[in-house]
Amino acid sequence: MEDNLRVYAVGEMLFIDNLEVAGGLLNKAHESLSEDYEVSCKELDFLVKMASKAKGVLGSRMMGGGFGGCTINLVQKAHLTDFETFMKVAYQKEYDIDLPIYMVSLTDGVRLV
Repeated sequence: MEDNLRVYAVGEMLFIDNLEVAGGLLNKAHESLSEDYEVSCKELDFLVKMASKAKGVLGSRMMGGGFGGCTINLVQKAHLTDFETFMKVAYQKEYDIDLPIYMVSLTDGVRLV
């Protein structure tokens, strides 16, 4: 139940533009997915750990059903290029694999136009 409440809390924090708290909640979500539910993997844990060391990152967590996939990272716009470079270099060094990164931005969600 705590994880479901966290999802709503992140949404609320994003709505009121409290990005620092939203980022902290993302970090807690990943910690729970990795340690409590054990649905993460070493590569995703590595990405979240490295993201926490990158300048301008407010939070990070795994996405998808678990056991692989991707992470989503809340990064300040001013640091996007540095973040991308930092993460690609770190992943290449650790796993000898090119890391694809897709930049996305928040929207109001699905709606009728």
